Amino acid sequence: MLLLLSFTWLLACKNDPKYDAEMLIGTWNGVDWKVQGKSATDRNASEVFFVFEKAGSAADKGRYIAAYGSQKERGAYKLDGDKLYTTADDNKIEKVVRILQLGAD
Repeated sequence: MLLLLSFTWLLACKNDPKYDAEMLIGTWNGVDWKVQGKSATDRNASEVFFVFEKAGSAADKGRYIAAYGSQKERGAYKLDGDKLYTTADDNKIEKVVRILQLGAD
């Protein structure tokens, strides 16, 4: 009985997503570029933009377009808690970033 209660408690404590994926949909411009918690002075965050499109269903990944200067990328994304996973169409390498803040301007 104690084991069953512990298991039920662990299921009840499951982390809900920290951010609503609907809030990610749209066009985003870079404000600050951080590497290991510090602002990257050699990168201009204002030159970065992303466009996130809604996924067709809950099981699908959404689509994104990203640009930084002359570099452009398209691919699929998913949001899991405060982690944003992107996989570019051309190289299939998955990248992950932690979202520090997500909200309307």
